[in-house]
Amino acid sequence: MANEQLKHALRNAGLEIEDLAQRVGVDAKTAGRWLSGRTPYPRHRFRVADALAVSEHQLWPDPVDESAGSLASPGELRSHDPGYPGGTVAGDWTELLAAATSRIDLLDYTLLEVLATPGTLDDLAGKAAAGCQIRILVASPHSTAVRDADLEVAIQAGWTRDKADGADPDPIIRNQALAGQELLSQIAALPGIEVRAYIAHRYNSVLRFDDQMLVLLHLSGVGTVDAPRIRCWDGGEDGLFDRFTNHFDAIWNHAYEFTPLTAADELDEPEPEPDTVLTEREYRHQLTLVQEQFESELSLTRTYYEEEVADLDHRREQGRQLEELQTRRDAGVHSEQSDHDSE
Repeated sequence: MANEQLKHALRNAGLEIEDLAQRVGVDAKTAGRWLSGRTPYPRHRFRVADALAVSEHQLWPDPVDESAGSLASPGELRSHDPGYPGGTVAGDWTELLAAATSRIDLLDYTLLEVLATPGTLDDLAGKAAAGCQIRILVASPHSTAVRDADLEVAIQAGWTRDKADGADPDPIIRNQALAGQELLSQIAALPGIEVRAYIAHRYNSVLRFDDQMLVLLHLSGVGTVDAPRIRCWDGGEDGLFDRFTNHFDAIWNHAYEFTPLTAADELDEPEPEPDTVLTEREYRHQLTLVQEQFESELSLTRTYYEEEVADLDHRREQGRQLEELQTRRDAGVHSEQSDHDSE
Protein backbone atom coordinates (compact mmCIF):
# COMPACT_ATOMS: atom_id res chain seq x y z
CA MET A 1 0.00 0.00 0.00
CA ALA A 2 1.37 3.38 -1.01
CA ASN A 3 2.43 5.78 1.73
CA GLU A 4 0.10 8.73 1.09
CA GLN A 5 1.43 10.62 4.11
CA LEU A 6 4.93 10.57 2.65
CA LYS A 7 3.68 11.68 -0.78
CA HIS A 8 1.77 14.58 0.82
CA ALA A 9 4.80 15.63 2.89
CA LEU A 10 6.98 15.60 -0.25
CA ARG A 11 4.55 17.86 -2.09
CA ASN A 12 4.36 20.26 0.85
CA ALA A 13 8.15 20.40 1.02
CA GLY A 14 8.45 20.95 -2.74
CA LEU A 15 10.76 17.94 -3.11
CA GLU A 16 11.01 15.07 -5.55
CA ILE A 17 11.83 11.58 -4.37
CA GLU A 18 15.35 11.97 -5.81
CA ASP A 19 15.87 15.09 -3.68
CA LEU A 20 14.78 13.22 -0.56
CA ALA A 21 17.06 10.28 -1.38
CA GLN A 22 20.04 12.63 -1.68
CA ARG A 23 19.28 14.33 1.64
CA VAL A 24 18.81 11.05 3.47
CA GLY A 25 21.87 9.43 1.89
CA VAL A 26 20.27 6.52 -0.01
CA ASP A 27 19.70 5.81 -3.68
CA ALA A 28 16.48 6.86 -5.39
CA LYS A 29 15.40 3.24 -5.82
CA THR A 30 15.43 2.72 -2.06
CA ALA A 31 13.51 5.95 -1.42
CA GLY A 32 11.00 4.96 -4.08
CA ARG A 33 10.22 1.83 -2.09
CA TRP A 34 9.21 3.99 0.85
CA LEU A 35 6.59 5.64 -1.36
CA SER A 36 5.32 2.18 -2.25
CA GLY A 37 4.75 1.43 1.43
CA ARG A 38 8.01 -0.07 2.67
CA THR A 39 9.09 1.18 6.09
CA PRO A 40 12.66 2.56 6.31
CA TYR A 41 15.19 1.74 9.01
CA PRO A 42 14.92 3.85 12.20
CA ARG A 43 17.98 5.91 11.22
CA HIS A 44 16.42 6.69 7.85
CA ARG A 45 12.99 7.46 9.30
CA PHE A 46 14.56 10.12 11.50
CA ARG A 47 16.37 11.70 8.54
CA VAL A 48 13.28 11.63 6.30
CA ALA A 49 11.15 13.29 8.96
CA ASP A 50 13.84 15.90 9.55
CA ALA A 51 14.19 16.63 5.82
CA LEU A 52 10.42 17.07 5.44
CA ALA A 53 9.95 19.00 8.72
CA VAL A 54 7.36 16.56 10.05
CA SER A 55 7.31 13.95 12.78
CA GLU A 56 8.04 10.29 12.16
CA HIS A 57 4.56 9.44 13.47
CA GLN A 58 2.97 11.60 10.76
CA LEU A 59 4.73 9.59 8.06
CA TRP A 60 4.44 6.17 9.71
CA PRO A 61 1.53 6.27 12.15
CA ASP A 62 1.38 2.53 12.62
CA PRO A 63 3.69 0.87 15.16
CA VAL A 64 7.03 0.02 13.57
CA ASP A 65 8.98 -3.15 14.26
CA GLU A 66 12.40 -1.89 15.32
CA SER A 67 13.95 -5.20 14.35
CA ALA A 68 13.66 -4.15 10.70
CA GLY A 69 17.30 -3.16 10.75
CA SER A 70 18.46 -6.76 10.78
CA LEU A 71 19.95 -8.23 7.62
CA ALA A 72 17.04 -10.60 7.15
CA SER A 73 13.72 -11.22 8.83
CA PRO A 74 12.36 -14.76 9.32
CA GLY A 75 9.91 -14.21 6.45
CA GLU A 76 12.71 -13.20 4.10
CA LEU A 77 14.99 -16.18 4.55
CA ARG A 78 15.01 -19.95 4.56
CA SER A 79 18.02 -22.22 4.67
CA HIS A 80 18.80 -25.78 3.72
CA ASP A 81 21.77 -27.95 4.57
CA PRO A 82 21.84 -31.25 2.65
CA GLY A 83 23.92 -32.71 5.47
CA TYR A 84 21.20 -31.92 8.00
CA PRO A 85 17.86 -33.39 6.89
CA GLY A 86 15.99 -31.67 9.71
CA GLY A 87 16.73 -28.21 8.30
CA THR A 88 14.21 -26.02 6.49
CA VAL A 89 14.17 -26.78 2.77
CA ALA A 90 15.22 -23.74 0.75
CA GLY A 91 13.57 -24.97 -2.41
CA ASP A 92 14.52 -26.31 -5.84
CA TRP A 93 15.87 -23.91 -8.49
CA THR A 94 13.90 -25.72 -11.19
CA GLU A 95 10.64 -24.71 -9.50
CA LEU A 96 11.76 -21.10 -9.25
CA LEU A 97 12.87 -21.10 -12.89
CA ALA A 98 9.51 -22.42 -14.01
CA ALA A 99 7.68 -19.64 -12.14
CA ALA A 100 9.95 -16.73 -13.20
CA THR A 101 8.44 -14.21 -15.64
CA SER A 102 10.40 -10.93 -15.51
CA ARG A 103 14.02 -11.37 -14.39
CA ILE A 104 16.57 -14.15 -14.04
CA ASP A 105 20.17 -13.67 -12.85
CA LEU A 106 22.56 -16.65 -12.68
CA LEU A 107 26.11 -16.55 -11.26
CA ASP A 108 28.55 -19.43 -10.83
CA TYR A 109 31.95 -20.60 -12.01
CA THR A 110 30.42 -23.06 -14.48
CA LEU A 111 26.60 -23.24 -14.04
CA LEU A 112 27.02 -26.71 -15.47
CA GLU A 113 24.57 -28.27 -12.99
CA VAL A 114 21.91 -25.81 -14.16
CA LEU A 115 22.67 -25.69 -17.87
CA ALA A 116 23.07 -29.46 -18.30
CA THR A 117 19.69 -30.21 -16.72
CA PRO A 118 17.41 -31.39 -19.54
CA GLY A 119 15.03 -28.68 -20.73
CA THR A 120 16.83 -25.75 -19.05
CA LEU A 121 18.18 -24.18 -22.24
CA ASP A 122 14.75 -24.40 -23.89
CA ASP A 123 13.13 -22.90 -20.77
CA LEU A 124 15.56 -19.97 -20.74
CA ALA A 125 15.06 -19.36 -24.46
CA GLY A 126 11.29 -19.48 -24.09
CA LYS A 127 11.24 -17.08 -21.16
CA ALA A 128 13.51 -14.64 -22.99
CA ALA A 129 11.17 -14.73 -25.99
CA ALA A 130 8.27 -13.96 -23.63
CA GLY A 131 10.02 -10.82 -22.34
CA CYS A 132 11.94 -12.11 -19.32
CA GLN A 133 15.31 -10.37 -18.92
CA ILE A 134 18.07 -12.92 -18.34
CA ARG A 135 21.67 -12.24 -17.24
CA ILE A 136 24.19 -15.05 -16.90
CA LEU A 137 27.66 -14.80 -15.34
CA VAL A 138 30.22 -17.59 -15.65
CA ALA A 139 33.93 -17.68 -14.98
CA SER A 140 36.51 -17.34 -17.71
CA PRO A 141 37.96 -20.88 -18.05
CA HIS A 142 41.51 -19.48 -18.44
CA SER A 143 41.41 -17.19 -15.41
CA THR A 144 43.63 -17.64 -12.39
CA ALA A 145 40.50 -17.91 -10.26
CA VAL A 146 39.47 -21.12 -12.04
CA ARG A 147 43.00 -22.49 -11.78
CA ASP A 148 42.92 -21.77 -8.03
CA ALA A 149 39.65 -23.68 -7.82
CA ASP A 150 41.25 -26.66 -9.54
CA LEU A 151 44.17 -26.39 -7.14
CA GLU A 152 41.80 -26.47 -4.17
CA VAL A 153 40.17 -29.62 -5.54
CA ALA A 154 43.61 -31.22 -5.95
CA ILE A 155 44.65 -30.33 -2.39
CA GLN A 156 41.42 -31.81 -1.05
CA ALA A 157 42.23 -34.95 -3.03
CA GLY A 158 45.55 -35.31 -1.21
CA TRP A 159 48.08 -33.07 -2.93
CA THR A 160 50.89 -31.97 -0.68
CA ARG A 161 51.92 -28.34 -0.42
CA ASP A 162 55.19 -29.01 -2.25
CA LYS A 163 53.39 -30.61 -5.17
CA ALA A 164 50.81 -27.82 -5.26
CA ASP A 165 53.58 -25.25 -5.51
CA GLY A 166 55.28 -26.90 -8.45
CA ALA A 167 52.68 -28.55 -10.68
CA ASP A 168 49.46 -27.75 -12.51
CA PRO A 169 46.34 -29.48 -11.14
CA ASP A 170 43.97 -31.50 -13.27
CA PRO A 171 41.67 -28.98 -15.02
CA ILE A 172 38.44 -30.33 -13.51
CA ILE A 173 36.73 -27.00 -12.86
CA ARG A 174 38.17 -25.55 -16.05
CA ASN A 175 36.71 -28.38 -18.12
CA GLN A 176 33.37 -27.90 -16.40
CA ALA A 177 33.56 -24.19 -17.24
CA LEU A 178 34.30 -25.01 -20.88
CA ALA A 179 31.42 -27.49 -20.97
CA GLY A 180 29.07 -24.90 -19.47
CA GLN A 181 30.12 -22.27 -21.98
CA GLU A 182 29.63 -24.72 -24.83
CA LEU A 183 26.01 -25.06 -23.71
CA LEU A 184 25.68 -21.30 -23.29
CA SER A 185 26.81 -20.83 -26.89
CA GLN A 186 23.44 -22.22 -27.95
CA ILE A 187 21.44 -19.38 -26.35
CA ALA A 188 23.91 -16.52 -25.82
CA ALA A 189 22.89 -14.66 -28.98
CA LEU A 190 19.14 -14.79 -28.32
CA PRO A 191 17.33 -11.47 -27.65
CA GLY A 192 16.70 -10.98 -23.95
CA ILE A 193 19.67 -13.11 -22.87
CA GLU A 194 22.98 -11.51 -21.89
CA VAL A 195 26.00 -13.65 -21.01
CA ARG A 196 29.29 -12.40 -19.60
CA ALA A 197 32.50 -14.04 -18.38
CA TYR A 198 34.23 -12.85 -15.22
CA ILE A 199 37.67 -13.38 -13.71
CA ALA A 200 36.94 -12.83 -10.02
CA HIS A 201 36.91 -15.60 -7.44
CA ARG A 202 33.55 -17.25 -6.94
CA TYR A 203 32.47 -16.21 -3.45
CA ASN A 204 28.93 -17.66 -3.56
CA SER A 205 26.73 -18.87 -6.41
CA VAL A 206 23.61 -16.74 -6.94
CA LEU A 207 20.45 -17.91 -8.74
CA ARG A 208 17.82 -15.17 -8.86
CA PHE A 209 14.29 -15.68 -10.18
CA ASP A 210 12.11 -12.52 -10.03
CA ASP A 211 11.84 -11.60 -6.33
CA GLN A 212 13.31 -14.86 -5.01
CA MET A 213 16.90 -16.02 -4.88
CA LEU A 214 18.92 -19.11 -4.05
CA VAL A 215 22.46 -18.57 -2.73
CA LEU A 216 24.84 -21.53 -2.56
CA LEU A 217 27.44 -21.17 0.18
CA HIS A 218 30.66 -22.76 -1.05
CA LEU A 219 32.67 -24.37 1.74
CA SER A 220 36.12 -25.87 1.58
CA GLY A 221 35.94 -29.61 1.03
CA VAL A 222 32.20 -29.54 0.25
CA GLY A 223 30.92 -30.17 -3.29
CA THR A 224 28.29 -28.02 -4.95
CA VAL A 225 25.57 -30.65 -4.56
CA ASP A 226 26.19 -30.84 -0.81
CA ALA A 227 26.71 -27.10 -0.27
CA PRO A 228 24.31 -25.43 2.15
CA ARG A 229 22.05 -22.87 0.54
CA ILE A 230 19.75 -20.08 1.55
CA ARG A 231 16.59 -18.84 -0.13
CA CYS A 232 15.90 -15.10 0.01
CA TRP A 233 12.84 -13.06 -0.77
CA ASP A 234 12.87 -9.39 -1.68
CA GLY A 235 11.45 -8.65 1.73
CA GLY A 236 13.23 -5.62 3.17
CA GLU A 237 15.33 -2.60 2.39
CA ASP A 238 19.04 -3.45 2.29
CA GLY A 239 18.28 -7.02 3.29
CA LEU A 240 20.11 -10.12 2.11
CA PHE A 241 18.25 -10.11 -1.21
CA ASP A 242 19.41 -6.57 -1.99
CA ARG A 243 22.97 -7.29 -0.87
CA PHE A 244 23.36 -10.34 -3.05
CA THR A 245 21.76 -8.43 -5.94
CA ASN A 246 24.40 -5.73 -5.48
CA HIS A 247 27.05 -8.48 -5.32
CA PHE A 248 25.87 -9.81 -8.70
CA ASP A 249 25.76 -6.32 -10.22
CA ALA A 250 29.30 -5.52 -9.04
CA ILE A 251 30.72 -8.59 -10.79
CA TRP A 252 28.53 -8.01 -13.86
CA ASN A 253 29.82 -4.47 -14.32
CA HIS A 254 33.42 -5.72 -14.62
CA ALA A 255 32.78 -8.86 -16.62
CA TYR A 256 33.53 -9.37 -20.34
CA GLU A 257 31.16 -9.92 -23.20
CA PHE A 258 30.78 -13.63 -23.70
CA THR A 259 32.51 -15.10 -26.76
CA PRO A 260 31.18 -18.45 -28.03
CA LEU A 261 33.70 -21.28 -27.93
CA THR A 262 35.83 -22.01 -30.97
CA ALA A 263 37.49 -25.19 -32.14
CA ALA A 264 40.64 -24.16 -30.27
CA ASP A 265 38.79 -24.43 -26.94
CA GLU A 266 38.86 -28.17 -26.40
CA LEU A 267 38.39 -30.02 -23.16
CA ASP A 268 41.56 -31.22 -21.46
CA GLU A 269 43.57 -28.53 -23.24
CA PRO A 270 46.79 -27.89 -21.27
CA GLU A 271 46.56 -24.95 -18.90
CA PRO A 272 48.32 -21.86 -20.32
CA GLU A 273 51.56 -20.80 -18.72
CA PRO A 274 51.02 -18.48 -15.73
CA ASP A 275 52.33 -15.43 -17.63
CA THR A 276 49.82 -15.98 -20.44
CA VAL A 277 46.75 -16.78 -18.33
CA LEU A 278 45.62 -13.13 -18.29
CA THR A 279 45.86 -10.65 -21.08
CA GLU A 280 46.92 -7.12 -20.21
CA ARG A 281 43.31 -6.00 -20.55
CA GLU A 282 42.09 -8.76 -18.23
CA TYR A 283 44.82 -7.95 -15.74
CA ARG A 284 43.84 -4.26 -15.62
CA HIS A 285 40.20 -5.17 -15.13
CA GLN A 286 41.06 -7.59 -12.36
CA LEU A 287 43.04 -4.90 -10.54
CA THR A 288 40.16 -2.47 -10.99
CA LEU A 289 37.69 -5.02 -9.64
CA VAL A 290 39.75 -5.69 -6.53
CA GLN A 291 40.29 -1.98 -5.89
CA GLU A 292 36.62 -1.07 -6.35
CA GLN A 293 35.51 -3.98 -4.20
CA PHE A 294 37.83 -2.81 -1.44
CA GLU A 295 36.63 0.78 -1.78
CA SER A 296 33.01 -0.37 -1.79
CA GLU A 297 33.46 -2.42 1.39
CA LEU A 298 35.32 0.47 3.01
CA SER A 299 32.54 2.87 2.04
CA LEU A 300 29.87 0.53 3.41
CA THR A 301 31.78 0.21 6.67
CA ARG A 302 32.23 3.98 6.93
CA THR A 303 28.56 4.60 6.13
CA TYR A 304 27.44 2.02 8.68
CA TYR A 305 29.68 3.58 11.33
CA GLU A 306 28.43 7.10 10.56
CA GLU A 307 24.82 5.98 10.67
CA GLU A 308 25.33 4.19 13.96
CA VAL A 309 26.97 7.29 15.42
CA ALA A 310 24.08 9.42 14.14
CA ASP A 311 21.57 7.05 15.71
CA LEU A 312 23.46 7.14 18.99
CA ASP A 313 23.62 10.94 18.96
CA HIS A 314 19.90 11.06 18.19
CA ARG A 315 19.10 8.77 21.11
CA ARG A 316 21.37 10.74 23.41
CA GLU A 317 19.62 13.97 22.40
CA GLN A 318 16.25 12.38 23.05
CA GLY A 319 17.47 11.21 26.44
CA ARG A 320 18.79 14.66 27.28
CA GLN A 321 15.52 16.29 26.31
CA LEU A 322 13.58 13.80 28.42
CA GLU A 323 15.86 14.50 31.39
CA GLU A 324 15.36 18.26 31.00
CA LEU A 325 11.61 17.81 30.75
CA GLN A 326 11.58 15.65 33.88
CA THR A 327 13.75 18.18 35.69
CA ARG A 328 11.35 21.00 34.82
CA ARG A 329 8.42 18.90 35.92
CA ASP A 330 10.10 18.07 39.22
CA ALA A 331 10.97 21.74 39.75
CA GLY A 332 7.34 22.72 39.13
CA VAL A 333 6.04 20.15 41.59
CA HIS A 334 8.59 21.30 44.19
CA SER A 335 7.59 24.97 43.69
CA GLU A 336 3.90 24.17 44.06
CA GLN A 337 4.62 22.21 47.24
CA SER A 338 6.66 25.13 48.70
CA ASP A 339 3.85 27.61 47.95
CA HIS A 340 1.36 25.29 49.61
CA ASP A 341 3.58 24.92 52.72
CA SER A 342 4.02 28.70 53.02
CA GLU A 343 0.29 29.18 53.06
